[in-house]
Amino acid sequence: MGESEQLRWDPPRPSSVAWITPTLLNSASKCPARAGFEKDPRTASLRRSGLRAALGSVAHLAWEHRAVGVDFESAWAKATEETSTRIAKEWSPAIPPTPSNWPGWALTKTRMRNAWANDSSSRPVPSKDRYTAGDKLSGSQAAWESGWAPPVGPLPWRERWLHDPLRHLAGKPDLVERLDGQLRVVDLKSGKQQGPPTQSQADQLLLYAALVESVLSELPTVGEIRDADGRRYPMDIERGAVESVVARAEDTW
Repeated sequence: MGESEQLRWDPPRPSSVAWITPTLLNSASKCPARAGFEKDPRTASLRRSGLRAALGSVAHLAWEHRAVGVDFESAWAKATEETSTRIAKEWSPAIPPTPSNWPGWALTKTRMRNAWANDSSSRPVPSKDRYTAGDKLSGSQAAWESGWAPPVGPLPWRERWLHDPLRHLAGKPDLVERLDGQLRVVDLKSGKQQGPPTQSQADQLLLYAALVESVLSELPTVGEIRDADGRRYPMDIERGAVESVVARAEDTW
C-alpha cells in the first residue's frame, strides 16, 4: 500500500438507542466510535465474542439457572450448551474450540462449583417468584422496549432486567439482595485476577444501584463484586457518585 493510500471506513451511523446499559456506557466511555459501530446495522454483525468472554457468559448463565433451583452440574451444562451454540453461529464458517478447551475453563468451573455449595445468598428463588419459560424468553432488552416487565416480587432478584424509562436506563444486575439489613447490588466476575472494583466495574454497580432505586424507591448502600470463588469486594454506594454516572449515561443517550 502506498504512503498516500489509506484504509477508509464511513463514520458509524448507529440506529436509535432506546436504553443505555452499563455495557454500552462502558463502551462509549472508552471509544465512542466503537460504540457507534456496535449499534450501526451495517457493522453490528461483525462483532465476535472471544473465548474468555464466552466463558464469562457460561458463568453468568449458570448462576441465572440456579435462580430456578437447578443443581450446579445441570446449570453448567445448560449454560455451556446455550453459549457454545451462540458462539458457533457467531464464528461461522470458522469452528470454535470445544468449551473444555477454552482458556480457564476447568479452573472457572471448579471455582464456581465450590462457591455454589458455599454461598447461602444464592439459594433458589421460591417457586411463586420464579420466571416461567415464557417470562424468561420475554425478559430481554427488546421486551423492555415494547413495555413488557416481569413482576418485581420479593428480594433477592437474580438476573432480572430493570429499567428506568424517564432516564433511558436499563440493566440486569446479577443479584440484588438485602443482607445484614443492607440493600446490596452484586455483579459476578469470573476472571482469575479480580480484586476491588475497577472504575468501569464501579460505574456498572452505580448504574445498577440507580435502576434498583427506580424500582424500590430505595438506594442500595453497598455495591459488590463477587468472583468465581465467592470472594466479595464491596464498595459504598454514595448518592453523588450515582448521580454522576447517571448524568454520563444520559449524555451518552
